[in-house]
Amino acid sequence: WVSWGARLRDLAGNQINGAYRYFTTGDSVDDLPPEVAATNFADGAVEIPVNGRIVISLSEPLGGQCSLASNVSLSSSLGEEAVVAVSLSTDRQTITIDPVDNLQPLSDYTVSVDGVCDYAGNALVPMSFSFTTSADGANDTVAPSLVSITPASNSTEVSVNTNIVMTFDEPVDRRSAPSVTGAGITVPGDYSVSGDTITFTPSVPLQGNTQYRVSLASKVFDFVGNTRWISDQYFTTGVAP
Repeated sequence: WVSWGARLRDLAGNQINGAYRYFTTGDSVDDLPPEVAATNFADGAVEIPVNGRIVISLSEPLGGQCSLASNVSLSSSLGEEAVVAVSLSTDRQTITIDPVDNLQPLSDYTVSVDGVCDYAGNALVPMSFSFTTSADGANDTVAPSLVSITPASNSTEVSVNTNIVMTFDEPVDRRSAPSVTGAGITVPGDYSVSGDTITFTPSVPLQGNTQYRVSLASKVFDFVGNTRWISDQYFTTGVAP
């Protein structure tokens, strides 16, 4: 732990309130740079709302010794740099970039991140990706709605080898991962997001004669960050082979 007391003073002689900060070390040396784990939409995406945001998830937390806001930029193909608000999640692994003003419609933009680092000072390899805004210039203020899900809600005799496929009425954040639970566990598996469709592929067979729940409430975002309370969906498996 690190502490500082009331004996510390600023240049004007004002006392600084004492405080403590705690941390726990790992069991190995960190000499690997953080990597981009996921972004909310793909490089080259089109039809991004003019009030959209950019979200970048990283493989490990960022340290505070490397500036974040000054190392993130968003510029148009005309060379105009957009004013953005940059924030870091509480776990320090997700960067959110919110343009202060709406972006121009039907325009190409590039977001760049350079100079950020982890707790050990390992720097992220400079990264950038591009996208094109929608042509109509309208704000997206409506959250995604579930159009269909397979297996259907309340279905029975579902194969223990099934995938879960969810389709929405608009493209969704590529990081969306609604949990699937049953038999007392969260089912492990892989998520694939393509446009308006999320596919969950369990890495192990489901249990037979078991009810499973797909939790969608406020778990699926669009490219602006809109989300809604969608009721949990249930299905029950049949007898395992």
